This record gives sequence, C-alpha cells and structure tokens, in this order.
Amino acid sequence: MRVRRSHRLIVWAACATALAACTPDPPGEDQILASAASLPAPQPGLYRSTTRLTDYDLPQASPQEAAAMRARLGGVAPSVAEHCLTAADAEEGWLALVRGLNEGSCQIEQFSADGGEMAATVACSGPGDTTSRMAMTGTASAAASRMDLHIVQHGPAIPGGEQTIAMTVTNERIGECAAPAPSPGVN
Repeated sequence: MRVRRSHRLIVWAACATALAACTPDPPGEDQILASAASLPAPQPGLYRSTTRLTDYDLPQASPQEAAAMRARLGGVAPSVAEHCLTAADAEEGWLALVRGLNEGSCQIEQFSADGGEMAATVACSGPGDTTSRMAMTGTASAAASRMDLHIVQHGPAIPGGEQTIAMTVTNERIGECAAPAPSPGVN
C-alpha cells in the first residue's frame, strides 16, 4: 500500500503532537523549592570549591577545529576557590542555588531531591541564538557536595553548531571562617 506524502505529514504531525502531550509540564517554583528544602542543610564555615572540566566535545565541527579547541582546553587546570558560608547562608541551604537555576532566560524543566541526592534539567537561551540544556546530578551532606554537570549548547558561534561540556563541582568544608578584620578606628 502506498501512502501519499500529505498523509505521511499528517501522521508525523499527529505522532509529534501525541509525544508532546506526554511531556510533563515543568514543575512549579513552590514544588521545586519544597524539594530543594529536603536536602541536608550545609554547616556554616570555610569551604573549598573545585571545578573540573571532565569532557569537552565539538561533535559536528571539523576535525581541525575540534582538535584546536581540545588542545586549548586540555591544559585547563581545575579551578579552586575558597569561600565562607555564613550562618545566614547555611540557613537558606540549597534554595539560593535552585532559585538561580530558574532565573533570566533559564527554566528548570525537571528537579528532584531525595535525602542527599538531587537531579535537575535546565534549558536556557542566550545571545546570538545560543541555546543550552544542562543535566545535573549531585549529592549533598552537611559538610560536602558534588555536582556532575552535562551541558549541550547549540549556536551559530560554535564550530559545527554544537558543543558538549561535562564538569564536576565539589565543595568541601575545610574549617571555620576567618574572623573579620577589625575596622580601622577614627583618631
């Protein structure tokens, strides 16, 4: 039996509509924040944050463009920074981070947290017709956290139009925050 081209288009459109209907709506902010609040609250103190690039690919770029970019990024050392988490910051827990995922041109499409584990999918649009989709999985405890991020970006400024980035961000409590320096007095 031969199917006309116009019938194939109608069948394709019907299938696409049915699949779209199966996609759940993004969770509401209240639902997301309630889920994030179930994560263990971090302790106040001094934390060391380490960001490591674990993978980078330009799957549609020319071999030369991909090799040049990998060579540039291959020497990137992990980024390490220390920051003080105040008692007020610790009390807010994970809520500030989660709110930040849903700001600007980004929208949380999926977020779940259970015990010390979390997972999220975030979609963003950027300048120059760039789009990004990030999948994040992580663990959290009172004194440490780890997030594994997998990001796929599309845009005309990217060689080949697509790049994938994977990174790991770890935070570890390493002690107490330094006492604030005394403010200079007026003589």
